Amino acid sequence: MKRILIISFTLLKVIIYSQNYLWPTNAGYFLSSTFGEYRPGHFHTGIDIKTNQRLGYPVYAIDDGYIFIIKTSPYGYGKVLYHRLKDNKIAVYAHLDRFADKFESIVKRNQERIARYTVTIDLTGQEIPVKRGEIIAYTGESGTGGPHLHFEIRDPDNNPINPLHYIHKINDKTIPTIKEVLFLPAEKNSRIFGLPDPVSREAFYINKNIWKIESPVYISGPFCMELLTYDTRRGVRNKYSPYMIQVNIDDSLYFQVKYDTISFNWTKFVELDRDLRMINEDNNFYHRLYKSYPEMNIPIYSGNSDGRFNLQHGLHQCKINVYDYNMNKSTLKFTIVSVALKELEMDIIKVTNDTLALTIKTNRISLNDIKFQWVNRYGVKEYEVERLSSVISDTVSTVYIKNIRNPYFLKIWGANDSTYYKPLFIKSGDYLYDANNDVELKLFVDQTIDMLFFKLNLRSPMLENKQFYLQVDDELVALPFTQVSPTEYNILIPGKKLLDKACAIEIRSGKKEELVYRGKIDMHIISPDTAGIIKSSDSLFSVVFEKKSVFDTLTCWINKSVYNNWDAYTIYPTYAFLNKNIRLEYFDKESKYLHPGKVAIYYIKNKPKFLQTYFDTSGVKFYAEYDKFGLFAIAEDLDPPYIINSIPYKNGKYKSGELKEIKIYFDDNLSGIADDSMLKMYIDNQQVIPELNGVLKYLRYRLEKNLNIGEHEIKVILVDKCGNSLTSTIPFKIIGQ
Repeated sequence: MKRILIISFTLLKVIIYSQNYLWPTNAGYFLSSTFGEYRPGHFHTGIDIKTNQRLGYPVYAIDDGYIFIIKTSPYGYGKVLYHRLKDNKIAVYAHLDRFADKFESIVKRNQERIARYTVTIDLTGQEIPVKRGEIIAYTGESGTGGPHLHFEIRDPDNNPINPLHYIHKINDKTIPTIKEVLFLPAEKNSRIFGLPDPVSREAFYINKNIWKIESPVYISGPFCMELLTYDTRRGVRNKYSPYMIQVNIDDSLYFQVKYDTISFNWTKFVELDRDLRMINEDNNFYHRLYKSYPEMNIPIYSGNSDGRFNLQHGLHQCKINVYDYNMNKSTLKFTIVSVALKELEMDIIKVTNDTLALTIKTNRISLNDIKFQWVNRYGVKEYEVERLSSVISDTVSTVYIKNIRNPYFLKIWGANDSTYYKPLFIKSGDYLYDANNDVELKLFVDQTIDMLFFKLNLRSPMLENKQFYLQVDDELVALPFTQVSPTEYNILIPGKKLLDKACAIEIRSGKKEELVYRGKIDMHIISPDTAGIIKSSDSLFSVVFEKKSVFDTLTCWINKSVYNNWDAYTIYPTYAFLNKNIRLEYFDKESKYLHPGKVAIYYIKNKPKFLQTYFDTSGVKFYAEYDKFGLFAIAEDLDPPYIINSIPYKNGKYKSGELKEIKIYFDDNLSGIADDSMLKMYIDNQQVIPELNGVLKYLRYRLEKNLNIGEHEIKVILVDKCGNSLTSTIPFKIIGQ
C-alpha cells in the first residue's frame, strides 16, 4: 500500500509540473542563484535571473491571470508584484526597477497619500487582469545589492515551488562538483579513525561523472555525513546549490534531500540543513546529509533513515549521487569499514640512538595491518619508518625500527576489516619538556549530534602520566581522554549536567600529578522546557531564555572581550540553532554611557548590525532581542549620516532636459538608516518621495518633467537609528542648450 501511495503522489506531481509558463524576461537564461540555496535565516525561495548588470529589461506575465498585491520597500523584495495565475498558483516578480504604467500610477497615488516610499497595496476585489506575455514591469535592483530578477512560483497556499519545474529554459550539461565529505560521530561513543572529531576526506575526480575517496574510512558506532558540493554552468562563474543529493549504502537508498518545495513555516530550518560552522572560501556550505533532529519532518528529506547510520561490522560500499535540476549527475564512491575500537598492546623493550625495539600483541591483528610513521609534535608526518627486522609469532611480534634524532615521535596504529586500533605516540629519545607549557583549551559542542568534549592543544608534549579533571564543588572528577597527536588531546565530558556544575578544569602530569594548568569554567545548560538566564563573568551582560528558546538541551557560556574598543561579549556555541529570540541585557553599572538614547547593542559578524535597543526607566539597563548566538558589542553612535556623492553634484551645471533623475549616495558609520520614514527630500522647497535602496544606500527620484532653466536646490534630511540627523543642501543650475 505504501508503494502505491508513493507512486500516486509522484504522478500527481508530474501532472502539476507539466504546466508550461513563459520565461519572465528577455534578459537571458543565465541564473545567479537557484531554488533552495542558503540565505541567513531562510531558504532561497526562487531563482535569480541575471540581467547583465543592467536595469530595465521587460518583465513579462508568465501566463494569464491578475495582479493582486503590489509592494515597494527599501529592503527584501524591493519593488514586487504578486500575480495570481489562471491555474490558481502565484508568480512573484521582485527587485523591479519600475512597474508598467497602469501599476506605477496606483503606487504613486498610494505613496503620496501616506507620504512614504514603502507601501503595500492589496488589490483584493480590485485585481488588475494581465495577459500572458504582457509587459508588467522592468528589471532592477530595488531592495538588493545588484541588478537581477528574483522570480518565484508558489502553490495556491503560498508555498514556494521550484520554478524550474515550470519554466525550464536552461541548456546545461555540466555535472556538479564534489569537493569533500565530512564524517561525524553521531553518538558520544562513536569514533572516526578512533577519534571523536569530525574528519573530512577530499573527493578526487576519476572520469566521466565518477569521483572517489582514495582510502577506506574507519568508523566505530553510529555516524553521519556532510557534503561540500556545488553545481556550475558553462559560461558563468556562479556556483549553485544542488537540486538533489542521495546517499546509497550497499546499493540501498538510505537518505535523500531534494529541493522541490519550501514552506515559510519551516524555512528557518535552513540553519540546520547546512552546517554553518563549515564554510569554505567561496561561501559554500557543507550540506548535512542527515536530519539535525529526528523529529524534523520536513518534506525535503526522504529515505530509509534519518541519516544517522549504524552499520554492521565489515566493509560497506557507499555512493553519494549529486544532481542538478537538469539531472546531470556526479557520483562519489568510497568504502566505509565499520569496526570495533581497541588499543594496541605494546611494550618498548629497547631504545638506543640507533634502534627502537617494540613488542606488539598480534594474536588478533597481522603485523602487516599495523602502520608506523615518524611525526612531529603536531602529528604531521615527517619521515617514513625504516623497519630493520621483525620477529613474528602467533601471539607476540617484535619489531626493530631505525631510530632517528629528536624531536620526532613514532606514531603507531592499526586497522583491518573488523577492528581499528587507536594511535599511540612514542618519543624517539629524551624529548625536552617545556615546563612553561602554553595551553589552548576549547570546548567542542555539536548541538545536533550531542557531542561534547574539550580540545586541548599544548606547545610542548606531556610525556609522562597525564590526568584531566573537572572540579565539581570540592571534588575532582577524572575525565577520559583520547590523544590525537603528541600535543593534542580530546577530553571527553561524560554528561552535560556535570559540566553545568563544574567550576574549573585541571590538567596534571607526572607520577605526583603536578598541576600543569587550571582554568575556570562557567557553563550552563538550557533546556527547551524551562526558562533560564546566564550572566557574563563581570555580571554586566545577561542572556535571558524563554521556554522553548532552544530546540534541544544546549550547553552555552559567555566570554567577555573587546571589539573596536567597545565592551563585547561572545555567546557560545556561536552556531547554535535557536527556536525563539533571546533577550540580551546590559547593565551600565558605572554609567559609562552618557547618552542613553545613542547606545545600542550590536551583533558583530563582518560588520556591526544594529539591534533595536530599549531602556528601562532607570536609564542604566538596556536590552535587545536576537535570534542567534555570537559576538555582541555595546556602542554609542554620536555621528550623523553623511552624503558620499550625488547627481546632480553640488554647484553642478546641466543642460535643459539632461537631468532625468536625482540620485544621492549616502552612508552612516554605525547604526544606519532604518527605512524611508527616517528621511525627507525637497526640490526647490517642494517635498518629493524618493526611492530608497537600503542595501546600496542611495536615494533616487525620477523627474516627471524637465526642470526650468535657472537655480535649483535639493535638500535632504537623513536620521539614523540612534537619532543623529543630517540636513544637507545641493545647489545646482539648469542652463540652456
